[in-house]
Amino acid sequence: MRDPFVPFVVAPAELSRRNVSAMVEVAQVPGSKLIDFRDVSDVPPELFGVLAHRWRVPGGLVPRLAFVFPFQHYAIARDLARTTIVTLAKRGTSFRLFYAAQRVHDWVRGLAVGDDVAGALLDLETTWSGANADAVLDGALHLVRTTGSMRRAALLVRLAWIARRQGGAERAAAIAREAITVVGDARDREACEIRRQALRALAGALFELGDEVSARALFGEAAGIERLAQFVEMGIDGRPRE
Repeated sequence: MRDPFVPFVVAPAELSRRNVSAMVEVAQVPGSKLIDFRDVSDVPPELFGVLAHRWRVPGGLVPRLAFVFPFQHYAIARDLARTTIVTLAKRGTSFRLFYAAQRVHDWVRGLAVGDDVAGALLDLETTWSGANADAVLDGALHLVRTTGSMRRAALLVRLAWIARRQGGAERAAAIAREAITVVGDARDREACEIRRQALRALAGALFELGDEVSARALFGEAAGIERLAQFVEMGIDGRPRE
């Protein structure tokens, strides 16, 4: 839901040279604002070069400028925008890029904004075509690694399935192995379930890579964890209540 007190502009889906120029002009209208690039099909590198070259706003006239992208475009755009962020800061404008799941309106209004890792992965699950896979997965992996251990393991499993679906079985296997390592020797109910999911993710990736022997062994190990969890659950349910 949009904040009615935050000015925003929705960018066109195709960022032609003419549209890029138009967005740069809109960005320089006085006042803090959000420009929504969630519908764009691609992020042209010249977007940020043109923004830096044509920025002529006196310091303080545009205190904050936010560009919002789906996570897959954000992962590419943040590197393209580094120099422009510094250039605008020197001219009195705080310029930042965000992905769609973040509370961007709060930042435009002067508040701090954190990450929403699950929301970033949802972008990849629902809108990502698989383009620029290495850079996008690197960005997602960096984000996932900022979370706590058990949550990180669960998010790594989720990312492994995303990687595999986009044709990256080798990358999926590496991410699933990292999830298993993060879980470690923990044996509580949550850890066992995450380990089971990670084993299945790794097994699926290895099967796709042609290592059927290892895949079947891992599927068997995952099934064993599931049976053990069911046995423990039955034992808990069967205990006398005090």
